[in-house]
Amino acid sequence: MSKIGARFLNWEHKMYWISTIYTKFRISGYTMDIDVEGFAFMENNNEKELFYLCSMKHDFAGVVLAGGNSSRMGKDKAWLLYQGKPFIQHAIDALSPHCSQLFISSNDSSYSILGLEQIPDMIPGYGPAGALLSCLSAVRPDSLMVLPCDLPLITHSVMMHFLLESKECDAVVAKVNGLLIPVCGVYHKSALAFLSTEVAEGRLKMKGILKGLKVQFVDFDLLGLENRFFNVNNDEDYKLLQGFSL
Repeated sequence: MSKIGARFLNWEHKMYWISTIYTKFRISGYTMDIDVEGFAFMENNNEKELFYLCSMKHDFAGVVLAGGNSSRMGKDKAWLLYQGKPFIQHAIDALSPHCSQLFISSNDSSYSILGLEQIPDMIPGYGPAGALLSCLSAVRPDSLMVLPCDLPLITHSVMMHFLLESKECDAVVAKVNGLLIPVCGVYHKSALAFLSTEVAEGRLKMKGILKGLKVQFVDFDLLGLENRFFNVNNDEDYKLLQGFSL
């Protein structure tokens, strides 16, 4: 397997996380490698076990962000096809292995055909910050995994990497080509009070909001997965997308 080199030599601080992932495990003396397909390879005294990280759902809510205007594209990007499947379905498939509940963040009733509950913006026109506030306020679980509908190359194994850093912080967000992608990651309810204040006072830039939270970052450049964050904004991007494969 092609390893990304995520190796932990000290398991004590990861023990709680491990207990939420695996149905069976042993801690003492282990190291672990995680490959790009979401497999964990654990070895101790020549005994080897292989686990699939996505085999258990977590008490996370998953939300597909589909409230954008798609103004540069001129049509709703959620329904564009990649490998015969709508973008929004790719996002649902990326979230579903990790989440016990799934939602669509949008005021557009056309998404009801997907059979998922929608979370409308409490205050329309407030962008990603307003959508995130609405979703964090509405869901039952303490953790919310978010993914926009216009990143069709993101798979469940890519989203799995956010689980590695999702404890003891307010948020975990993607970092690609040195830039933060606040709309892709995990947010916890501990972020809700600060987020609510920022939105109420009109400070809606997500990168500014993140500065007031305890945030962990997943650097996808280091993982060799930066190309998965190819964003489709116009017809030219859509044509380029067809040259990518999952």
